[in-house]
Amino acid sequence: MNDNGSTLIGKYVFNHAFIVPGVLAIVLSVPFGFLFAGLVL
Repeated sequence: MNDNGSTLIGKYVFNHAFIVPGVLAIVLSVPFGFLFAGLVL
């Protein structure tokens, strides 16, 4: 467990340390996946 509290969930469900990188990864991966699939297939 992390002792400094940076990964503790806040008072909201989505208020934690990994929400920004997670959403950014999803937002970038989906269009890139469609683009890459269109080039390969």
